[in-house]
Amino acid sequence: MVSIDHLVNFDAFWCFLYYFFMKKLLEIKRNNVVERVHFGYVGLYDADFGFVSPSLTKENFYMRSCMKPLQASVLDSLGAFDGFSFNEEEIAIMCASHTGSQYHVDLVENILKKINLAPSFLQCGAHFPLDFEEAFLMKKNGFSPQNIHNNCSGKHAGFLAGCVIQGFDVQNYLEFSHPLQKKIKERVFDYCHLFEMEELVSKDGCGAPIWAMPLSNMAQGFLNCFKNHKKITEAMRKFPYAAGGHNRIDSEITNCSKGKLIAKVGAEGLLMIYNTSLSQVFVVKVLDANEPARAIVAIDGLLALGWIDFENLISSPLMEFYKLEVNTLSKEKVGNIKICFDWNLLK
Repeated sequence: MVSIDHLVNFDAFWCFLYYFFMKKLLEIKRNNVVERVHFGYVGLYDADFGFVSPSLTKENFYMRSCMKPLQASVLDSLGAFDGFSFNEEEIAIMCASHTGSQYHVDLVENILKKINLAPSFLQCGAHFPLDFEEAFLMKKNGFSPQNIHNNCSGKHAGFLAGCVIQGFDVQNYLEFSHPLQKKIKERVFDYCHLFEMEELVSKDGCGAPIWAMPLSNMAQGFLNCFKNHKKITEAMRKFPYAAGGHNRIDSEITNCSKGKLIAKVGAEGLLMIYNTSLSQVFVVKVLDANEPARAIVAIDGLLALGWIDFENLISSPLMEFYKLEVNTLSKEKVGNIKICFDWNLLK
C-alpha cells in the first residue's frame, strides 16, 4: 500500500472539488434561435482550501485517459523510468493520447527497444492515426494501421516496461489479476481516495482496466500524481506535443501556457487541467462528449480564472478551438456561441 503521509491532506476542510454543478454550459444560436445546448459539469479543486457545495455531484464517471499519468506514476515507483533511462519525451508519451504521427511512433519504438520487446507485444489494438496527414498517407499507400499507431501505444509500452523491470509476465499485462494492474489499482485508489467507495471497474477502449468515481476524486488523484511524481510533471510540461499532439486541445493548452498548465483529455467529454503554480485542478465534463464544446468551455474558463492570457491565446494554435461565431461556408456570420456558466462561481 502506498503511504498517504506524503499526499494532499484529506481532512473535511481540505482537498475538495468545490462548486461542481450540472449546468447548461454552452448554447449555439443561429439568428437568435437556439439550435443546440450542451450540459455538463465544471469545477475547481484546490489543494489548500475549499468546501463542498451542497450540489456537489456524486455521479460516477470513468476517468478514461485522464488516468494515464496515474498509471505512469506506478512505472516510476517500480523503477522503470530510471532503470531504462527513459528521457522526458518517452515519459510524456507514456501519459499521452497521441496522434500517431511518425514522431510518436518513433518514441514508442524507442521505449520498446530499450526494454528489448517488439511492437507485437503491444495489446492496445490498432486504429489509423489521429494525425490526419499520417492517416491519409497510410491509406493512400495501402498500409494497414498497427498497434503502435494506437493513441494509447505509449501507455502500453510503459506497461511493458513496468513488467520487464519487475519480471512480470508480458503476455497478459491487461488482466485485472496481473500484478502490474493490481499495483495500478492500489495507486488509483490511494491517490483518488476511493477506499470507502464501491468499486466500479471496466476496461478502456485500449483494453486497460479503468475505474469510475466522482469528478472530485478524479481531481484529487490528478493533483496527487503531479505533486508526487516530478518526472511526469516535467515531462508533460516540457513536451506537450509528445503528451498529445498538434491540434490536440490538451497539448495546445499546455503549450499556450508555456508549461504552467498541464492538460489531459479523457474520452466522453472529460478534460483535466493542473495549474503547477497554484496546485489547483480545473475540470470540465461535457455530458454529450462534444469535443468542440468541451474546448470552448475549457478555454473560456481558463481565461476567466486568469490561467491563460488572451494575448497569448490569440497568437497560439489554441485560438483555433475558441470560435464563438456560427458561420456559413462562405464565412458569413449567422449566429453565435454563448457560454452559459457563471465563472464567478469558481472565484
